[in-house]
Amino acid sequence: MKFETPIRLVLLHVLQATLLALLLSNWWVHRNNHLFSNSNWIVGKDQGKFVFYTYEWMFRPINNGIIDLGQDQGFQELLFYQPENDQTQLTSLECRAAMSDGTYLWFQFQKKDLALLGIRMSRTTRYPSGFFEFDPHGNLISHTPFPSNPVTESSEWFNVRIEREDDTYRLYINEQLRGSHIYRGAGGHFGFRGSGRARSPVLIRDVDMTFMNPSQPTRTWKISEDFKPDLANRRVLSAAVAMAVLYSLLRLLRTAALTSLLPKEKRRAFIHCDGLGFAILLAGNLAFFNTSSGLHIPLTVLTGELLGLIVLARLQNRDHTPTFSKPVLIGLAVGLAGLSGYAGLKQGELLGRATRIVWNRMQNVDPNAMVLIPGDKPSTSYALDSSRELIPGDPLFVPDRAYQEQEIFVEFTPRGEVTLDLIYQQQGFYTRGDVGGEELALQRRLLRLSTVPNTPGGLSLGVHKQPAPFVHVEGDLHPNQLNTVRLRATGKGVEIELNGTTSFLPGIELLGYGETGLMAYEPSVTVSRFEVSPLQSHSGITLSLKGPSLPVLAVTFLILLLFLRVTTTYTGLNRVGFALLALYPLSLYFTGAVLLNPLSWGFLGTVRFVWLDIGLLTASLALLFPLAGFRKQLKSPPLYFNIVFLLVLVASLLLTWDLLPAQNPLKYKFAKSTAVAPGEIISDNQIGSGPWYSNNRAIGASTYVWRQRFGPKKISLEKDPGIVRVFTIGGSQAWGSGAADSFSTYDALLEKRLQNKGYPVDIYNAGVNGAGISRAEIYFDQILLQFNPDIVIADIGLNDSAGLIQLRNSESQKKHRELLFNSLRAILETCERNNIQFILCLEAMSHEAPLRADKELYDGYIEIANEFGVPVIDSRQIINQVEATSMVWWDTAHYAPYGHHLLADILDPALTKAVDHVVSEMLHASE
Repeated sequence: MKFETPIRLVLLHVLQATLLALLLSNWWVHRNNHLFSNSNWIVGKDQGKFVFYTYEWMFRPINNGIIDLGQDQGFQELLFYQPENDQTQLTSLECRAAMSDGTYLWFQFQKKDLALLGIRMSRTTRYPSGFFEFDPHGNLISHTPFPSNPVTESSEWFNVRIEREDDTYRLYINEQLRGSHIYRGAGGHFGFRGSGRARSPVLIRDVDMTFMNPSQPTRTWKISEDFKPDLANRRVLSAAVAMAVLYSLLRLLRTAALTSLLPKEKRRAFIHCDGLGFAILLAGNLAFFNTSSGLHIPLTVLTGELLGLIVLARLQNRDHTPTFSKPVLIGLAVGLAGLSGYAGLKQGELLGRATRIVWNRMQNVDPNAMVLIPGDKPSTSYALDSSRELIPGDPLFVPDRAYQEQEIFVEFTPRGEVTLDLIYQQQGFYTRGDVGGEELALQRRLLRLSTVPNTPGGLSLGVHKQPAPFVHVEGDLHPNQLNTVRLRATGKGVEIELNGTTSFLPGIELLGYGETGLMAYEPSVTVSRFEVSPLQSHSGITLSLKGPSLPVLAVTFLILLLFLRVTTTYTGLNRVGFALLALYPLSLYFTGAVLLNPLSWGFLGTVRFVWLDIGLLTASLALLFPLAGFRKQLKSPPLYFNIVFLLVLVASLLLTWDLLPAQNPLKYKFAKSTAVAPGEIISDNQIGSGPWYSNNRAIGASTYVWRQRFGPKKISLEKDPGIVRVFTIGGSQAWGSGAADSFSTYDALLEKRLQNKGYPVDIYNAGVNGAGISRAEIYFDQILLQFNPDIVIADIGLNDSAGLIQLRNSESQKKHRELLFNSLRAILETCERNNIQFILCLEAMSHEAPLRADKELYDGYIEIANEFGVPVIDSRQIINQVEATSMVWWDTAHYAPYGHHLLADILDPALTKAVDHVVSEMLHASE
């Protein structure tokens, strides 16, 4: 038939395309308008060792051009990307600022290492205002107070201008001179840093900077920053327009086709109701929801389809029988097929549902913020040159290669009770400020083979830091005999052959490219053969069609064709065309896949899956359009109901599935074949009899478990003669969050100091994020003792205090304190038996933190330490005194680089004394 396209129809779709383009661009630009994407600025904390709160702050969309330096545990730092040098000198810095009561704001100039000039404006007497000079280690050189408090009591916005002339800095508040200072630096970055009580707002906006070339003083230039999105620069508007135009063209064809189901006198009513209704929905979203998560966009399309269906059903003339022209049907088929195929080829597995990174807290962090490990490494075959003894702390990984689909063959001899992990597709990352430092684990696949009693083993279903539950693998392990294992990992599943017995586990998804290796937890395992070969990888459209999306599309398409064949006299081409037309809402998703960067879709995290699911639900609803046209020809009303119910149910279940957490038991139960046995996980009452690595809670945050390295340093089981081996244990402060890098944590600084004094000492960082004394006890007993430590420094208190706050009942708190005291006693008793020197360091906390040290807990730790005669270093008094005038804290819970220098100063005398004692004993023993 001939399509009728009145001018009203065209104008309505132009209006819809315009509104949709604005909606898409506004939402995407808002979401992408964060500090990481702003090339003018550097997030100071991004230059140091990993801290969660840094990345949460970096990737939070900026609203109204306002930067809050007090967000996410405070002390946020923002530096201009270009440092001052011989060719560029800052002459003026101006901004608008607002500060809550109890907060303060730093302006930093000529920051090089930790040396800088700081100008602090404070609204609290504890932290004085003025000019501050710091040396390269962060120590305070001088403090010059302002003649009067420069900040008013009001929290309203005020103007700040800092002028520099030669070496003189002048501070103006609302155009009034508040103070001046002479500072002769050596160039460096400039910017802002702020904090306050319990993350109170410290706001800046509208930054204006004036520069000059020192060799050409007349050459000046100005840079302004309003922190607002710029559509033209982000290349989003063009992509949004293309998506909206393509979608609107398909909707235009759909509207023209649907009007053919109506008599002429009702077509105009349908066009007006359907088109204007959808335009109103778009306009409403643009006015009220353009900065939300983005799910309002496909939901608007879904609502528009529902509106169109209602209008069509009310205007339907059941006696009208439409036909369709072949060119239009062929064009629709070719267009949708081509677009879908190209989207798949470009995006790869991003259109499927294969797991890439399972760390839920990081799903909204742009992958470019991390240095992923392994990077782009060739996947060629590998074979072990000669036999190798695997011992704890000395794993065997394939060097400089990464594999996804692969075949692994291992011949090994377990001598006695041992556990061997075959790890593959292991991925981790460095933070950009810690390149070459400590690798943090993300995910992996592993096969655990063990002869140790009460050790669950098999193929791990958990890909996060906690490996259990395990799927049972057929075959027996033979102690003190040669064993063979062959593992094939493909997109179809995992095939494992253990000593001639084969198991096939379908439904085990592939992760990304990763490392492959072996590690042992008890000595010793002799590996005589270890071979890894890459298999044919999925690519292009094949990879993109993984997951439930393709089956849902295929099933709905075939059901529709079958229905049209049973209920109509259409030709085959007409039926195919109508079915393709019904699936058109997915074009929005496919177009986005073509036009947007793959990492951008990945940055959406779970949202991108829900986008697709809502698109499928919309497509299912659109299938009701042809059903509405042929209700009279249906042979059975129940058939009509069941088709509708099936289509909507499948799409709804898929949406629910994607909204479930990654570790939900339902996903374990239904994602695998029924042939896979339930996972084995050690129970709480077995933990005492099982090895430490069988306790998921014990290994959850330990970097050693997956890298078998302490911090960035490799370690051997046996230490060299004459070397004093020191371990630091504790939580994230001990691990070093906030240090300049993994080689600048307080333990690393202590090692350099003692080695410079001539002491033969090696210090290893065994801190674990989130650990308290109970978890430290497990690590100490099960891991550290294997490495024969001479001295242990325990930096504890913060996480244990935080745990006690969660217990509201005083009796429960008392019982929990006793458990913590028992853990400390157990460590000290073990140290006493093994002649290990122990130093207890009680963790300090920022005065601005909402958390406070539990007094009864700290007093109890001190009392127990005195019972055993071990030194106690209470750093709180010194830290809390120095933090008033120095940049001690990275956030309210972790030390900044200067804080690590300061803690090294505090611990140095006690550690030197302990090392002297150990060295004396070594000399006495050698005599």
